[in-house]
Amino acid sequence: MRERIVINDYYRMMRTAEEIRRVSQELEVSLGGIYSTLANVLQEPLVRLFMKRLRDKGLINDALRDSIDLEVTTGSAALGRGTEFNSITAFIQTMQSILGQEFSTYMKMPEMIARVANSLDIGTAELVKSEEELAMEAQQAQQVQLEQQAVAPMINGAAKQQE
Repeated sequence: MRERIVINDYYRMMRTAEEIRRVSQELEVSLGGIYSTLANVLQEPLVRLFMKRLRDKGLINDALRDSIDLEVTTGSAALGRGTEFNSITAFIQTMQSILGQEFSTYMKMPEMIARVANSLDIGTAELVKSEEELAMEAQQAQQVQLEQQAVAPMINGAAKQQE
């Protein structure tokens, strides 16, 4: 019985989210983008005011004070992230089914990772390795391999001398 209620609530919530998405897109189209502009112009100063009040009351500690970046996302951009994620996922699955293993040779993986993370609203700065970090790791791996290749003949020579 409890499972049925949870499932019904989930479907009701998804239907409501879709209705909100549809209404906001209709507003965006009918008002010629003014909805997003006004929301951005009005919401950002309001949020900054609230953040200042929280800092003044000491509810935001000094450690977090400089690490909070405000980014107001409104309109279809805010509602479209889930759609973008679904589109990216469908694209990846389609291309993998068509190209198989060859798929990865055509893709710019850092860009793909960035877009998927962005569509899920995840920051990647401390999560995903940069191009420089990847290059350094590859160079280190190559150095280790060269050292192993240089040591291998000496080990084989020492083993033959002991025989």
